[in-house]
Amino acid sequence: MWAGVWLAGRTRRRLNVGVLAAAGAVLIALVAATGVAVSAASSAKQARDNRVQGALTLTTIRSAAYDAKANESLGLIARGQAAPYEAQVKARQAQVKSGMDTLSRLTWPAGSGSVNTVNQPWEAYVAAHTAVRALDDKGAWDDAVKAVTDAKGATATSFTAFDEASAAALKQFDQSLQQEIAAPQWQLALAALVTVLLGLGAAAATRRGFAARTKEYE
Repeated sequence: MWAGVWLAGRTRRRLNVGVLAAAGAVLIALVAATGVAVSAASSAKQARDNRVQGALTLTTIRSAAYDAKANESLGLIARGQAAPYEAQVKARQAQVKSGMDTLSRLTWPAGSGSVNTVNQPWEAYVAAHTAVRALDDKGAWDDAVKAVTDAKGATATSFTAFDEASAAALKQFDQSLQQEIAAPQWQLALAALVTVLLGLGAAAATRRGFAARTKEYE
């Protein structure tokens, strides 16, 4: 722009095609770079707000669920003195519920299901655990142990279903995160290449514009 003003003042020309082309190239480069930067920032925000949060929450949920399952077994081993372990089970169940609430507010990756995919088998396990605890509390310890150790029983099958569903969801969130992190990289590289090319074009156009006017004095 300043080059055009300087040149116009000395050649008495209002327009210089070369300098105007250079200014246009610079403007296009700025618009393109801004657009790519905005797109990359949006992708980064989505990854942070959804994919990272989802992966962290699912990891926390799975850890809490396994701790609840371990305390369920310890409660039966205690045989009649399960109260301290059951308190831990309740605390972990509350932690899982809080995590499910967080997952329900996130946008899940395409094809990964929804929070219900993970929550339904977990709720089934909680119900099965409640039934086991009721058996032990009324003195039917053998029946409670059988209910927990039966591979085809409600306790085992529901927890296995939860474990598989939560692991699959975690994998989907992790893969989606990797894809969304990688996606803006080629856009930024392309924008950088276009900016360099337009910059070179602007320099060449400016040079030609100056050369054409300075020839008037030769």
